[in-house]
Order: sequence, then structure tokens, then C-alpha cells
Amino acid sequence: MKSIALIGFMGSGKTTIGQILGKELTYPVIDVDEQIEKKTNMTIKKIFETKGENWFREKEGEELNKWVDQNVIVSTGGGIITKEQNRNQLKEQFNTIWLRTSFEEIMKRLAGEQDTRPLWRKPVKERRQLFLDRESLYKQVAHYIISTDGRSQDEIAQEIINLLQLYKTEK
Repeated sequence: MKSIALIGFMGSGKTTIGQILGKELTYPVIDVDEQIEKKTNMTIKKIFETKGENWFREKEGEELNKWVDQNVIVSTGGGIITKEQNRNQLKEQFNTIWLRTSFEEIMKRLAGEQDTRPLWRKPVKERRQLFLDRESLYKQVAHYIISTDGRSQDEIAQEIINLLQLYKTEK
């Protein structure tokens, strides 16, 4: 089976849902941001400050490439879809699930997280534009779209499990 990739805007629940799915499906869970932080011994914030966003996006792609066809769940960074190569890989080599969350819900979830999320430090108008710019990119690569607003993490994970079981029976 192809690895599962969770995509979505920052704060959509990729890391948490990935952990729940990992337990339920007994698959290893790979958090791309976490892997990059470990390898560089720097926080994402520090990476953005010292090496820049483009460097970070390159590292995301390298990390994603390691997990093709490995039977793992990959929680990606929210901006992984900004590079065409990553979009192609997500579309062609993963079961890609978009955790679609409204901007209003993201605003609630990320209240007070400007220090840990470099792109969230921007003014609200710029954050909204970033959100809107990425929506069409998530849609391009998603095999499945799961709405997360107003739902528990367990409900979301169960919907994904049901989708994956349906996918297995259709193959």
C-alpha cells in the first residue's frame, strides 16, 4: 500500500490526527517538521530565520521522498504543497488526505502561536491570503478531503480509517 500523507494548512490537525491514525492502523508516523528539526538541531522558527523558507521547503521535499511506499503515515508541513515537485509526489505516490479547515477555525486554533509558527506572525490579511493561495494547491493533490471544523479528532481519524478501508476493497 502507498504511504498516507496528511496535508492541510497549519493548525488543521495533521500531527495529532497522524498520531491517532498511527495507533489505530499500527503504522509508524513521520512528522516532516519534526524530522527536519531533529536533523538540523533547530526549530522551524530558527530555520526560517537563518536559512530561509526556500531552504526549508527543499528539506521538506527531501524528507517526503524518503517515505514513498513505506507503509507509514506522513504528517506534512502546511506549505509542502508550494513546491511543484512535492505536489507531484503527493499526487502520484501517496494516499493524500487534505484535512480541510476553515480560516476562522484556524484562527481559533492558532491563537497565541505566533512565536512558534513563522508565517503566522504576519498580519491577519496576509495570513488569510496565504490560506486562500494554498487552498487550490491542497485540492490539486488530495485524493480525499476531510472537513475538520466542529469535529473531534477521533471522529476525523475514524472517517479516514473508513475511507482507507473502502480504498482497499476497491483495489
